[in-house]
Amino acid sequence: MKKKIIYFLLPILIIYCFYLVIDHNVKNNTQAYFYLKNLVPKKIKKEIRGTIQSFTKYFDKNDIVLEKINDVDNSKLGIIKNYNNKFFNFTGPRAYLGSNEDKLFLITGSGLLYYSNLSNFNENKDVNLKKIKTNILEIFKNYKYDKSDELEEVTMVKSILVHENTMYFSATVKMNEKCYKQKIFKSELNFNKMDFDEFFQIKDCRMFYNNTSGGNIVLFGNSKILYTLGDWKSCQYLDKYPKNFCIENGPQKLNSSLGKIVSININDKKFKYMSSGHNNPQGIIFSEERNIIFSAEHGPQGGDEVNINDLSDRKEEIKNFGWPQASYGEHYGHPSDDIKYLYEMAPLLKSHEKNGFVEPLDYFVPSIGISDVEYYKDKLFVGSMGDSAKEGDLTLYIYELDNQNNTVSKNSVLLNQRIRDLHITNEKLFIFLESTGTISVVNLKDLRLN
Repeated sequence: MKKKIIYFLLPILIIYCFYLVIDHNVKNNTQAYFYLKNLVPKKIKKEIRGTIQSFTKYFDKNDIVLEKINDVDNSKLGIIKNYNNKFFNFTGPRAYLGSNEDKLFLITGSGLLYYSNLSNFNENKDVNLKKIKTNILEIFKNYKYDKSDELEEVTMVKSILVHENTMYFSATVKMNEKCYKQKIFKSELNFNKMDFDEFFQIKDCRMFYNNTSGGNIVLFGNSKILYTLGDWKSCQYLDKYPKNFCIENGPQKLNSSLGKIVSININDKKFKYMSSGHNNPQGIIFSEERNIIFSAEHGPQGGDEVNINDLSDRKEEIKNFGWPQASYGEHYGHPSDDIKYLYEMAPLLKSHEKNGFVEPLDYFVPSIGISDVEYYKDKLFVGSMGDSAKEGDLTLYIYELDNQNNTVSKNSVLLNQRIRDLHITNEKLFIFLESTGTISVVNLKDLRLN
């Protein structure tokens, strides 16, 4: 009898121990977890994530808990408070943060929406994220024609914005087999049920899905929204576009929304281009204090950029940041002869200023997988994703700027996780770390920069 009990309990014990090991590694993003994760081929990881996403749909009606895990005493950021829910690895893994006066909102890449009181993140205990019922998944179903496509690939939330009593989110949607678009949806704030309607969409259709679509939205003054629009690799996937498409309809042409940053009037939806010549501007923030739009955009192979659009400089109403004529990166495959034809339409000249474009504040070669930007009292925060700490990925960069927008100092803080989103409110920096599904909170009054 004892042997039977042992034989019965032993597998359970082994499975439980295995769970504890995985749970520890996922929460803490240990080197072992990072190493093993990189060993799994991307295709298999995609299948695993899709399976778990399908499984977690059965639980998405419930509130979720962010478990309070160990604080980190960082030499530059001070005490970092960490709140983890490992299922954000699978219900996203992308997630984006927004806030109003007293609440923090989180929306996953797949469209699940939660909130909690900001004051809860002051405590050293778990934080309950309350689920808000929405019609987002129903909206997404209308844009998903091919059942073989994963939800996150054809209808993917890209950003969230809360202003006054309204919430906005942006998403990439699949209209049909040959039409992909960027859209913004909005709803009045309601903590019981939010019904989103279409607010704004770009006129152009894209012929295939691509991640380089931008999609970030932030407040611009009191009545406008800034919206980043990527170039959908129009100057890199030339075999997928009609001949000369990059030249005639790309980021350098104002007849197309490719590679632009636009402002949208909240009241009448009228929009105008604020800048052109962008590759994939993922991060954006407006500093009213400096009257500057800060943006961060992905380069090709190398050449991620941190850009400044100084609105007090009226030499050009629409600033041109150079892509694909100028870039400090190279086309993927460089220096192979097989991709020389790419340089005929997209030469990637190695100076912006000498070729009539705006120079970046900073650029990275190799790329860091640049993500979001935030601004606070002369300090510009820039996140990075990627997967190689040795190349500068997985790191938070902090620039201190003088009155002429020159860099006084540049600090780097290795977090060893993919930084998907940055959000500042109430003098706190909230960071969504998608490697482990963690929200980290930094008190900006406690920074210890050089």
